[in-house]
Amino acid sequence: MKKLINKPSDFVEESIEGLVKSHPEVYAFAEDNKRVITRATIASNKVGIVTGGGSGHLPVFTGYVGKGFLDACAIGS
Repeated sequence: MKKLINKPSDFVEESIEGLVKSHPEVYAFAEDNKRVITRATIASNKVGIVTGGGSGHLPVFTGYVGKGFLDACAIGS
């Protein structure tokens, strides 16, 4: 079995929520949109870098958010 999906329409939100809950030291939700993942600790000494990525397969771009990588990632269509 590859994965369990409770309800297909909730897949993106549940995936993101699980990621943030399992790694709170790396990820956080944006204040106004739960489909935007940000770094838990905001860097003050660099320009912010944000990417967008689809979630048709997996919200894969969230793996690039963190220290030394992206500052945020918008997920979904």
